[in-house]
Amino acid sequence: MPNYIYLDSKIIGTAYQIVQYFNTDVFDRYNTIIYFKKYKESFTEFSKIFISNHIKFCTFEKYSEIRMLPNTVVFYLFNAQSNCRIVANRSLKHIFVTHGESNKISSIKPIIRIYDYVVTAGRMGINRYLEHKIFNQMDVENGRVIMMGNTFTGKAPYQYSSGAKNLLFAPTWEGGIPEENYSSLEWPDIFYKLLTYMRTKGLITLVIQPHPNLGHRVVEYKDRLYKGINFLLQQGVNIILVKDEIDLKDYYLRLKFKSLFKAQTKNQPIAVKEAFTDISAMEAQLYASFIPVRTFIKEKQYNFNDKFLNYYYRHTAIFNEQDIPDYQSILVNEFYNYIFGYSFPNIASMPLHERLEWLCHHVYTH
Repeated sequence: MPNYIYLDSKIIGTAYQIVQYFNTDVFDRYNTIIYFKKYKESFTEFSKIFISNHIKFCTFEKYSEIRMLPNTVVFYLFNAQSNCRIVANRSLKHIFVTHGESNKISSIKPIIRIYDYVVTAGRMGINRYLEHKIFNQMDVENGRVIMMGNTFTGKAPYQYSSGAKNLLFAPTWEGGIPEENYSSLEWPDIFYKLLTYMRTKGLITLVIQPHPNLGHRVVEYKDRLYKGINFLLQQGVNIILVKDEIDLKDYYLRLKFKSLFKAQTKNQPIAVKEAFTDISAMEAQLYASFIPVRTFIKEKQYNFNDKFLNYYYRHTAIFNEQDIPDYQSILVNEFYNYIFGYSFPNIASMPLHERLEWLCHHVYTH
């Protein structure tokens, strides 16, 4: 029986985010069909991305056109208002797996309650739902929230190396609404901060992986990124820009700064010594690869309901007007164990493609 992924979005970056789960064998290309809503501004690009990655898909304009086989599973990686229409089909099982493990406020929207099951990476995700009263303890005890470790957190194309001279910077996008903007690209001096840190630590290359949705709501954020890259190149910093798709600006920089600038896609592994990111799913991805992470946080976004997160970010985050704190490696192991866990220990030893088969079987037998 096939599995389905439901997608209702005009943002091209969402297609790239889904593709990563096929590239890491979480979803099976043979057995998974993406159903996405047809919008004139995104249809062609979505189709091109899925075709080039050999992923099966169907499109629809009216919900009556959707034909999903009964007694199958529908996965949701993004919350959309129209998800409710599909969840209303009770001949299917509906599982929300999100598209990474994140402490953003967008991860705790009440709409998450509509799904039959919700997957989270570990105890941090469960506590997030409990603290914000999305689920209660009985929901957890009844198995409605399932911990599946690093299954759906995504995989970053980076490897830790203590001898590397590379620093990773992975800024998130500006969010769908201003209240969900966690991007450090809002800071006018963010690239100066990175330059200062690199010179202090003797690092020579900055690897930059921007969020695939960057500039969707505020186009200016793309300009800020490239202005920052230009600034660092003029300071003699080597830049490796990692994106889903290389564009004309990247080719221009390659011509202008031949020896200093390189642009590449995400399928080539890169060694890094440590990383800077924003509050985003990249935190969990990098921890899954055992890469030391520091987090840029605006002070107004600092107060979490979770006491452990407050303590953790106090020691690892960089606030707008504060110096860089000492990195306490003891927290890394504690935080790793807090992010990742398994409701059923046998899941941990399974290959990623077997975990999905197990999950589909589990929701129909329990």
